[in-house]
Amino acid sequence: MSGEGQPPSLQGLDARLRQAREAGRPGSQMDQAAQATGGAAPGMPLGQAMRLAVEMVSALLVGGGLGWFLDGWFETRPWLLVVFLLLGAAAGTLNAYRVAMRLTPGFGPQADAAEGAGGEVGKKAKIKE
Repeated sequence: MSGEGQPPSLQGLDARLRQAREAGRPGSQMDQAAQATGGAAPGMPLGQAMRLAVEMVSALLVGGGLGWFLDGWFETRPWLLVVFLLLGAAAGTLNAYRVAMRLTPGFGPQADAAEGAGGEVGKKAKIKE
């Protein structure tokens, strides 16, 4: 069989494959855009927002479920449920904060380490010396 009778969707497949391979190479436009956004692919804010929401909701569900189970086992209703819901909320908030700091270039501990001596406070201390 020769490639002459192929439908148009298959004729451009080779060109699309080459373009996709080129986009994944270091130094390509896609790679430069990903580096500029801290490693996240451009056009992915909805996915990032969904990840943050899932982090928070799943921590609440796990904390609430664990508290409900332990309340039934130890017959301490509703105290363990309340305690573990609060722990789940704290864990979800902490996880979402960590993810957000990784996704946001220029903020968080990575930015402080890149600046050297702890950001603005370190700069002021150097000036006084």
